[in-house]
Amino acid sequence: MLDAPALYDVALTVSKALEIRGGAWTELELRLIPELVAPGETAVDVGANYGLWCWHLARALAPGGRVIAFEPIPPTARSLRRIVKLLGVSHAVEIHEAGYGERHETTTFRIPAAGPGEPPIAGLAHMSGIEPTEGWLTVEAPTFPLDAAVTQTNVSLVKADVEGAELFVLRGADRILSEQQPTVVCEVGRGLLRERYGIEPAELVELMRAHGYSITRLEGGRLRDADVSRGHDGNYVFISGRYRHRVAARLEM
Repeated sequence: MLDAPALYDVALTVSKALEIRGGAWTELELRLIPELVAPGETAVDVGANYGLWCWHLARALAPGGRVIAFEPIPPTARSLRRIVKLLGVSHAVEIHEAGYGERHETTTFRIPAAGPGEPPIAGLAHMSGIEPTEGWLTVEAPTFPLDAAVTQTNVSLVKADVEGAELFVLRGADRILSEQQPTVVCEVGRGLLRERYGIEPAELVELMRAHGYSITRLEGGRLRDADVSRGHDGNYVFISGRYRHRVAARLEM
């Protein structure tokens, strides 16, 4: 007989897989995936969580493509492996139980819980910063710069959802951004940048513009020019000249 934690893991795996496959769990930018990647290419999913983007990317990259997924929280990474297997895409998803950053090191991640005795909220796990987090769970995990961890030369998309640490991910991907110029779908929370890491949104904007990217948001089916410093929190789509033609019909600059 399964004990309570094991039963919880099974229930979580099945429920997340059903939500992903059935479309109950979704994000607006997922509808862009068929335009952002092509079969046989490589996509990188930083902060893969329970595999929402892995599932959609693996299908769009088939045949022959690959998703390289990074998830640093051990229980979440274990669930992710089960979920992609249950969804039938484990052959196309390479999972690394590691995080993201500017250098190779061991990093403390913090995980909030809904309340005393409640399970941790894996989707809100993040790299330790400067904000107070008394009572939160912590876990140690390795972090790697993407330039060192990703050696493929056909990376067409990087998705990063890392609860405020996006600038560290992008700093660690200097070679990929310069040489391969993948489209980048990146969650930007201005409050998280400032409160957790003392980073101004302008620093992220300057980095991406230095690599030749334009910054957009998906609104009403169109990719519109966006101002991260004054705009909404949420997903932004950074478009390079190399892949601009793929979304040309959606651009409203």
